Amino acid sequence: LAFHHPSSAQISKLLSRDEARNVIRKELFPAGQQFDDRMNAGRDAQGLTGGGAVHADDPRLAFTYAEFPLQSFDTLLDTGLEVMGDREPAEMIRLVDLGSGCARLVLYAALSRGWDVQGIEIGQELHDKALSVLEKGMDCGYFQEEGGQASDHIAAGATLLVGDAKMHPSVLEGADIVFAYSTVFPAVEQFNVELGALVLQPEWSQMLATECQEGCIAITTDRALDPQFGWELIDRLDVENPEVFGSTGYLHILRK
Repeated sequence: LAFHHPSSAQISKLLSRDEARNVIRKELFPAGQQFDDRMNAGRDAQGLTGGGAVHADDPRLAFTYAEFPLQSFDTLLDTGLEVMGDREPAEMIRLVDLGSGCARLVLYAALSRGWDVQGIEIGQELHDKALSVLEKGMDCGYFQEEGGQASDHIAAGATLLVGDAKMHPSVLEGADIVFAYSTVFPAVEQFNVELGALVLQPEWSQMLATECQEGCIAITTDRALDPQFGWELIDRLDVENPEVFGSTGYLHILRK
């Protein structure tokens, strides 16, 4: 019988951001060979390991694995909360990470914010690595099985899903904030002068507008969502991202 990795867990206790960053960087997602393994898994999932040149418009680059800086992630989420303002839900906030890779941001946000954080990853190999990391987090005591007695009665946690985002409509329907590290996602060729941004191809904006609730905050990087589907661009923020010499975060709110 194949070994079954847990796909969801609740946090054992809420950590400070500094504590959570140390857990992520030093224990769950260390640099060195394990980082190389994660990058190679991403390339394998994309089918980019066969050699030869890869063109900038290759559709496989929509699934490129990369690791977004944790501080920049926090900056964008904090701004998203400011935008949410009084509309912040009475219940626990649900954050959905589209293209969650090995679940680095998912696990960090769950540990540091005490939210219901759900990651959707289309690549099976990256998803499998994410499940292994979640299990490691449980072995280290940072996560526990759902339904356990977490200190301070915290019921926040992480859920890892695999497949196209359209396969998980109930997850998106309940999202208060959607995050996508969309820097290499396919964009419309023509620069949108009115928005002052490249715009993601319509299928992304349309799918999210269809599945998400009104008032949902969507945060994307280096590509904006298309306003014709109801996504109002309300803020932009330049943040550090050494992998691409800096990124711009776009914050949208869905008007239906």
